[in-house]
Amino acid sequence: MAILEYLRDGGKGLAQSAESFAREVGLETADVPKSTGTLEKKWTAVVRLQKKVMELEERLANTEQELKTSRFHPYGVVGVRPLAAGGARNLPRAPAVQTLVGHRGGVTCLTTHPVFALLVSGSEDSTIKTWDLESGVYEKTLKGHTNGLQSLVFNRAGTLLASCSSDLSIKIWDFGPSATVPDCLRTLRGHDHNISGLIFLGPSDAQLVSCSRDTTVKIWEVSTGYCLRTLTEGHTDWVRCLAASEDGALVASGGNDQTIVVWNLSTGSPTLTLREHTHVVESLAFPPVGTEVKLDDKCSSSSSSSSSTTTTNTTTIGKAGNSISGRAVRAYLVSGGRDKTVKLWDAVTGQCLSTFSDHDNWVRSVCFHPSGQYILSVSDDRSMRVFDIARARCVRTIADAHSQFVTALTQHVVLPYVATGSVDREIKVWECR
Repeated sequence: MAILEYLRDGGKGLAQSAESFAREVGLETADVPKSTGTLEKKWTAVVRLQKKVMELEERLANTEQELKTSRFHPYGVVGVRPLAAGGARNLPRAPAVQTLVGHRGGVTCLTTHPVFALLVSGSEDSTIKTWDLESGVYEKTLKGHTNGLQSLVFNRAGTLLASCSSDLSIKIWDFGPSATVPDCLRTLRGHDHNISGLIFLGPSDAQLVSCSRDTTVKIWEVSTGYCLRTLTEGHTDWVRCLAASEDGALVASGGNDQTIVVWNLSTGSPTLTLREHTHVVESLAFPPVGTEVKLDDKCSSSSSSSSSTTTTNTTTIGKAGNSISGRAVRAYLVSGGRDKTVKLWDAVTGQCLSTFSDHDNWVRSVCFHPSGQYILSVSDDRSMRVFDIARARCVRTIADAHSQFVTALTQHVVLPYVATGSVDREIKVWECR
């Protein structure tokens, strides 16, 4: 009946076909009730849905291809990162595109997932919260720490998150594909005071490095949670921050003794001590994986050298940690401190290449822009600033980024977003364009 109805309502062109079909099945076309158009609507709806399915499948294939080209490989980056290639001027601009509210205490630390649009925040309220970086939607709260969070860091694959707290513990959280709700895999204990910094080490991320107010730096085995080594010779006061080069060949620590120590982890001894800061060193950062810092040699030739360094290793370290015969290769390090300055260093020679003194209060966090041309910083003067490395000057200032001290900063290495956190309990997301 449905077929006959369709043929009968198809116009003059199908009238003869309707009569022939009716005779074959023993019906008269008059016996078929007049169509209300419902069948035709259903058939056209099916066609529309099929077209929509094809469009979605095409979009899915394109998204999967983009994900493959931007995904972090365990030994480096596969593909081209938009911010690094052709996106040099993708700098954060006001106003903020998202303001995230949910913490009951000041925001102390932030990090972004290396692949996905995921932002993770830690707070004085002892909780970790996850957010969708693009939409600003709150997702989950991770509970386990009993005191304020101090540092958060993802491993390179984005499958593990490490957190540390004033409760003297380090926790490893499962962010793997099968983890619908991140679980705490293990808790590391061994420090005698506030744990203030964390980094995963090396291309395989098999080790974790932590620093503490107990003046030590510890190296942990991620898979077992065992403490492999404790470094005690470098600092005489609270060690507040850590940074590692992309291959793990260089690890730097800074703290209340106003020094930055570059470590030789194979011997457990300092190879350099950088002393140009005149107050507490709050933050350190090496360039992101695959980033080449673009510095004009003329700018660095007139900069002052480090006032006190120890003997360096004879092997020079390149961007990927390779030895290059007879030619000095720089490994860049940026630091921020309570002396209101941001400093750019050659972590191999110990030379201070540039000093930026634009902030009016403590510098709380620093990082390299993925293009390698800029340094970003936030401060207790409530501002976020962008410094051009080659020209050695501030090229952008977002004054009053928050209503109170700005304490945390992170930039996604693939997506054009920067996030900042503050004592005002808010997280703001800034678009880079």
